[in-house]
Amino acid sequence: MGTFNTFFSNEKSNSLLSATSKTGNSFEDVNQTQISNETEYIIEGVLNYVRASSTNYAVMLNGNWGSGKTYFWKHILRSRIEAITNENEEKMRTVYISLYGVKSIEEINKQLFLEVYILKYKKIKEIAESKAGGRLTQTAKSLITVAKSFEFPVLDKLLDANFTIDFENLTDFKNIVLCFDDLERASLEITDILGYLNNFVEHDNVKVLIISNEKEVSDRLNSRNYELKMITAILASDILSKPNANKKHPNDDSPDTTSVRQEIEDNLRSIFNKSDDYKRIKEKLIGKTLTYSPNHEAMIKHIIDHIKDKELNGFLNENLDVLVSTFKNSNTHNIRVLKHAIVDYSLVFQETSKKFSEIDKTILLDMLIFTLAVSFEIKTGGEGSEELENIDSNEELQTKLMSSLLFNEEKPLFVNFYKKYYDDTNKYMYFKFIEILVRNGVFNRVIFEKELSTVASSYANKKKPLHLRFLQEGYWTLSEDEFEEVVPETYNKFKQGEIHLAFYFNGFRIFKLLSKKRLFNINVSRIKEDFLNGLDLVLQKQEYYEHLDTTFLGENLNEDLDTMLVVEKIEKINKKLYEKLIYKELHRLFQLVPDNLDQFYIKLRNQYSDTPIFLESEIELISQKLISLSNPDIIKFANAMKDRYSFYRTRLKNDLEPLRLLQNKLNNYVASNQLTLRISLLEQLSLTIGKICNDFETRDVTN
Repeated sequence: MGTFNTFFSNEKSNSLLSATSKTGNSFEDVNQTQISNETEYIIEGVLNYVRASSTNYAVMLNGNWGSGKTYFWKHILRSRIEAITNENEEKMRTVYISLYGVKSIEEINKQLFLEVYILKYKKIKEIAESKAGGRLTQTAKSLITVAKSFEFPVLDKLLDANFTIDFENLTDFKNIVLCFDDLERASLEITDILGYLNNFVEHDNVKVLIISNEKEVSDRLNSRNYELKMITAILASDILSKPNANKKHPNDDSPDTTSVRQEIEDNLRSIFNKSDDYKRIKEKLIGKTLTYSPNHEAMIKHIIDHIKDKELNGFLNENLDVLVSTFKNSNTHNIRVLKHAIVDYSLVFQETSKKFSEIDKTILLDMLIFTLAVSFEIKTGGEGSEELENIDSNEELQTKLMSSLLFNEEKPLFVNFYKKYYDDTNKYMYFKFIEILVRNGVFNRVIFEKELSTVASSYANKKKPLHLRFLQEGYWTLSEDEFEEVVPETYNKFKQGEIHLAFYFNGFRIFKLLSKKRLFNINVSRIKEDFLNGLDLVLQKQEYYEHLDTTFLGENLNEDLDTMLVVEKIEKINKKLYEKLIYKELHRLFQLVPDNLDQFYIKLRNQYSDTPIFLESEIELISQKLISLSNPDIIKFANAMKDRYSFYRTRLKNDLEPLRLLQNKLNNYVASNQLTLRISLLEQLSLTIGKICNDFETRDVTN
């Protein structure tokens, strides 16, 4: 998707937003009234530390991942520090060092040297600031190469990997505040870094600010030598002496097992946290720890104000309350994910404005909510986020939500997604093209245009057809008159094969439920027959539905015999629809057997690796072709089948029944002929096909 520069004004490539607003005012000027008391307390705490004439400690700014700590430093705290002057009217300077991926103290030394000395020179500073990130390992070499042209003789030796220099003794940190970010992401030992920083504050009275996520620091330190620590924790407890300690399966999450695990983890923290080197060094180095909790509303407003596109800027400002409430509903407090979500939505907004310029703003708002919601869930590993990938459309999501409510079944995890971000006023809660964009970073224009054409058409008609409201939103949402009208109308559509195949499963269950509640005066047995007959008409009127499996996701398909029969019929009809769709293509494929087998195998691997290729109607012809193969080609075909079905692919399930028929054909041929080498090889091919079917069915059950 490129850089953030596409969407945000006045920004450098190492920062999402600039430090100035469109009017030229600093962030602190335009947002001073929006800074919370807690944030102002942090600012004053740091400023008092900087103003103090003598300090021998550092200050730590602690906060969760993605909470905006770095943003806070760059856009608020830094400018406030640089506004301070000493008794000689000299302004304070700040130096920012990212420790991300740093592998040695030497790297930090070099970066400090470059920042404090070389970056004094304007031209080199401009070049350096155009580089992303601030890591010496990536930036320093390019900076040094440029700087050499400005006649810095000492730099010639810096590029020599074997040359080391005591940079600490070359630098003067008077009137400078050093900010070290990403402590928890350094590749170097954290205790070594803290020991190194202690030299600055203890001996040179340098002002040092450390930005980190202390929880991640602690987790990282405690994860070292985890296996040995775990053994120690277990031996230090009395768990092994408990009579039932070993009776549970290790993966059993029953209360007993959970309590055992908790006791071990508590022991682990108790033993090793107390003797942690990090705490010892921190107590010596860190004089004050300030925990950053941002004013999210002010920060979101500032992000919006720096969007270039005036139309998008205006739309987001109009719906600022939606952004803030969705952000709060996510309970992630993650500004970084929010920024990425806004970038993704910027693309959605721009493409929609080009292709569907007259689209209703309500749809734009629905897409905004979904982009934010799905970003928070996917990028923070929210519960049920993986299930969202299996949903194909908004209609499917609504049908599943209605089904889980109507039939009181165990709710799929994505129901939590709905409850978290939506209420009954939202019409569109799922956009497949946005889910793909957020998850994979790909803007699928085909799905985008198809999906929004449907949505735009629905809004243009203003009213969803009554039978779809009945099937997707629940019969209880209808008025008395609507219910009386829609029930017989929808039932007749099912009988005539006019309702989409994907609705037949839940449609049957709804009418069955209404019959039991005496709200529909046809008995269940008759309903079943009418639905089965209607499915026969679907075969004549509809096309293959590729995502039928997702229709059954999380549903109880075995609640009774009638339901099972309807499900089997739905799958059978869809399989026949597929055969109608693919018949000519697969017929041409098997025309390559036996005369052009190499081309057959190439197409099998490249074009049909995830596509069923065996049709029941063609098994007689295919069996004759296999029987006519030469001995070497029989073995080659058997190996090709092994390779094809060695990995479980749900879509290949449609090959199973035809393969069983093919195996029977081969068995009959082998049984009716005298044993020869070719007959023996055909028998082996039959056994291979049987094993493929057995293995596939076993995996299908376990999945």
